[in-house]
Formats: sequence, structure tokens, C-alpha cells
Amino acid sequence: MPQTKHALLVENDQNMAEELSDLLKGIGFKVTILEDPSKAPGALESHEYEVALMNMQLPDQSWQKTLNLVRNASKSTTIIMIARAPGENDVRTALNAGSYAVLERPITRDQLTSLIVPKNSGMFVALRD
Repeated sequence: MPQTKHALLVENDQNMAEELSDLLKGIGFKVTILEDPSKAPGALESHEYEVALMNMQLPDQSWQKTLNLVRNASKSTTIIMIARAPGENDVRTALNAGSYAVLERPITRDQLTSLIVPKNSGMFVALRD
């Protein structure tokens, strides 16, 4: 029996969270959705996540704190930041903080699959349409 893969999704927009959750489930992940990033410590205690997708446009720049929490909890978690029209400085900040990639919304199944199934070999990528 294959081992369950877990994904953490930090997204405050319910429609976007459902859409991304469906994409992740479609490629074999069990998904934990956090609408409130302050709940991340509890979620990180309950599972080791293979991948974490986080909205870069959370209120009060809380994505940076959440990224650090995930990175400190598990060095092996692939962190992917998502944003609508991310600025160059935001992309650079996210990559320097330990994000594996920054994806611009809307995100396709092919984009996610290419980044996390199988995991690329340490290359930092910023994709834009």
C-alpha cells in the first residue's frame, strides 16, 4: 500500500483553496487547508508535509512567518508560493527565504505536477504566464 503524501495549503480565499485542494488531490495528496496562517504550528505538529502551497498575499505579510515555520519544522517540505501578479522583489524575497518556486495564479495541474511529481533537483524556479 503506497504511503499517503500530505500537502499543506495556506490560503485565505475559500474558492482558491478549494481549487488548489482539488488539484493536489488529483495528483495523489491528502490536503490540509489553513485559512488562518496562525494555525500553522498545530498543523505542523500533526503531519510531515511533502509540499506546502502558500498564498503570498496573506494579510500583514504573514506568509513570511508561515514560510519560516514550515521551513523550521521540516527541511524536506517543498514550499511553493502562489500569488496574483507577484512583483520581482516579492519573488526574490520568497526564493531567498526558502521557497522552492513562486507560481503566478491561475495555477494549472501541469505546473504543480512538474514541480512536485517527481520533485526537481533543487532548482529555484519562478513561473509566469
